[in-house]
Amino acid sequence: MPIYMNAFLLPSSPSLPFLLEDVYVKGGYRTVALDADMDKIHSFARKEGMMAYSIESKLTYQLGADKKTWTPFKPGGEEVEFNILDHVDTENPLMMTPVGKKQVISLMNSQKIPPAPGAGYTLMSDATGGLMWVDLSGAQNRGQRGAFEFEAPDYIQPGQQYDFSFTASATMLLIDVILSAAEIDLKIFSSSARDDLNPYHFISSADMKQDVGIRYENGKAVKLRRYSFLAANGNGKTLFCRFLNVGSAQAKPTLKINYLTLE
Repeated sequence: MPIYMNAFLLPSSPSLPFLLEDVYVKGGYRTVALDADMDKIHSFARKEGMMAYSIESKLTYQLGADKKTWTPFKPGGEEVEFNILDHVDTENPLMMTPVGKKQVISLMNSQKIPPAPGAGYTLMSDATGGLMWVDLSGAQNRGQRGAFEFEAPDYIQPGQQYDFSFTASATMLLIDVILSAAEIDLKIFSSSARDDLNPYHFISSADMKQDVGIRYENGKAVKLRRYSFLAANGNGKTLFCRFLNVGSAQAKPTLKINYLTLE
């Protein structure tokens, strides 16, 4: 039977700082040593919704409506599986791929950057829209102007020739070719054999020491292409030249070339 009170309950001694232990409370919250101890709680002491903390599993359990079933307590109610696809959309170049219960966000395959093979490579797109590394180190000076100047180390006698070479670029566009002396036959070859069937060819005269695309043959001016192209043989960048003195006096010519690098 209930006991009516009109005063507060107080502990009888400071050495006992509590009034009741949880094992003597109906319903409420309890602490048990083992999961199995929850089933040992007396049926009269059970209430739907009461909770118990198990030291063994370190989980809090809640008693069901049948007053027999203990289930792990989940604050906020039943757990609802969260699907990121219901809230997030991706656009190119991002993509989402399911991996188990996860969605992995990554770049599309065509946008992934492959490992670089080394220093000096340039990232470019391939025929399929992907990315690839290309060695363009040989084109680092493409489009730049360059200059070369050479003077014969000694006088060249009439009818004699002098061979020399210079290194610039694999291919080039000749802008200016200027000789300091008249009656010098200049040829530029692609290889050291100097056996090109149609090498670059310019013969200076007293009134035309710069190649302007005109050659005099049998007293007549023959108009040629204004600008010439030179290409070294194979993968080299060296061109091979020859001075031939076609005049009647010795000469010590100087050659000046201004060019545009193509590769």
